[in-house]
Amino acid sequence: QVVFPDTTLVRITPRQTAALWRTQGQTWAVGSDGVVVGALQRDPSLATPDAAVVDDPADLAFSGQPPRPGVRMNAALVVMARQLRISAAGAGLDPSSLRYSTSQGFTMLAKSAGALVVFGSPADAQATLADLRGVAPAPVVIPLTQQAAEATPAQAAQGAQLQAEAGASKDFRRTMG
Repeated sequence: QVVFPDTTLVRITPRQTAALWRTQGQTWAVGSDGVVVGALQRDPSLATPDAAVVDDPADLAFSGQPPRPGVRMNAALVVMARQLRISAAGAGLDPSSLRYSTSQGFTMLAKSAGALVVFGSPADAQATLADLRGVAPAPVVIPLTQQAAEATPAQAAQGAQLQAEAGASKDFRRTMG
């Protein structure tokens, strides 16, 4: 911000960790905008108690490459993981079991049934949102170089919340039990 006649005011807002993304042997702090803040092993202060912890053993969120600070991953993945963590308790899920894989997208274990609950990708969460609201999903352009870029972060979060709420329903638990 320019303050006349001769001053420039700069405000710095540090990124807050939204997710701890575990890849092959490292845990990375990631902001809600998808930017890798740093390695948890180098700076343990990056861990926050409300961050989603995601196992990604194949580095899928980073296109198979080891991440490094400053690299950007898809923000919809981070926001969906965070929403799944928030919604997990009420849905009878184990938030410490959140995993991201090629074949199933996001998965989490159901505490009581021991069953694997498949949430899929942000695009699946967007489809859930559209199905439950009775509207067609917005048209999307999918960049070939970015995994799961099909949904906006807001759509991924809303859809993930609806998916978790569906997981908490009695009908769903009855089919798992």
